[in-house]
Amino acid sequence: MLRGKTEKETLDLNGWGVGDVLEGDEGHGPSRILITTIGEELFLGKWDYKCDGEYGEESGRITLAFRNWKKVEQCDEAHKDKTLERKILERMALGSTGLCDEAMAYCALNLRLSQIRAPHDPCDFNRCLILLYYIPEIRISFPKIACLSVDWRRVITNWDILEKSFLNEAGFDFSKRRNAPITYQLMKDLRAKR
Repeated sequence: MLRGKTEKETLDLNGWGVGDVLEGDEGHGPSRILITTIGEELFLGKWDYKCDGEYGEESGRITLAFRNWKKVEQCDEAHKDKTLERKILERMALGSTGLCDEAMAYCALNLRLSQIRAPHDPCDFNRCLILLYYIPEIRISFPKIACLSVDWRRVITNWDILEKSFLNEAGFDFSKRRNAPITYQLMKDLRAKR
């Protein structure tokens, strides 16, 4: 088993993808993981602790670091070929969404929006990052999203700068700290350029 710097890199190095079932043993008997979604660094999956085909709830707290894993099968569940629509529907069903990440998701689906709101603060931006973590293919729709409004165009044009600033300052989903004043000032400066 080859190991990368991130979980996604480990999956890529070993040729593992959505729908693959991995098996590993930490000394207490084998367990399996069904890979359901792959993000930019991490992945989601379902555990089968007894290798009996009974998978639990989807979890994002999976690491490949403590066991040697091997691919044992390909699962043909609905996870293999989830459509963008299905991924967005599942993400929205989890809650904790806002107008900005919903605007990104619906724009990616070419749906007409009643409210078009670009991120105005780090909390808005964080929800957008979480959406992209779960559904990275929404990035393909950045040109469409940039056309939603002047504010969206400024955010999308400066996305890499905002993302780097936010992640350095607050971490993914505020894992480092609960505020991001430098990123907030960047966002305010972008809005001020009228």
